[in-house]
Amino acid sequence: EMASAVVKEARLKGELSLSQTNEIIKLSKTDQKTAMKHIQELPVREIKKFVKIAKAQGVEQAITATPNLPFQKEFQEIDMGLKKLIKKMKQLQLEGIDLASFPDETQELFGELIKFSDENHFSHQSEDRELDSLQ
Repeated sequence: EMASAVVKEARLKGELSLSQTNEIIKLSKTDQKTAMKHIQELPVREIKKFVKIAKAQGVEQAITATPNLPFQKEFQEIDMGLKKLIKKMKQLQLEGIDLASFPDETQELFGELIKFSDENHFSHQSEDRELDSLQ
């Protein structure tokens, strides 16, 4: 078997998903044990990066290269959703469809997002980036 005792235990306790486990077991059992505490909370995409770096440069380098930030999964989900939203909006824009043409429910949801952003004073990293995304 490819999973170390630490990985098996975490999987049995529900602390690791099947996808996370499938990536982690690509490492040696010794590396799994060393890395477990760090990668346990990482999303699968980050674990894949971690494993690739660990195989090429070692576990310590992989730990340094893949920081385990609080709320990383949530940020990744938001990133993916926003990227998909921007892509769809650009596609619709090419077809000549603007926000006013969206269904009422979609307009309301979009309004909620804007209102949430404004009320919580989310700042933009760069005005140029914002303008680029709108063009």
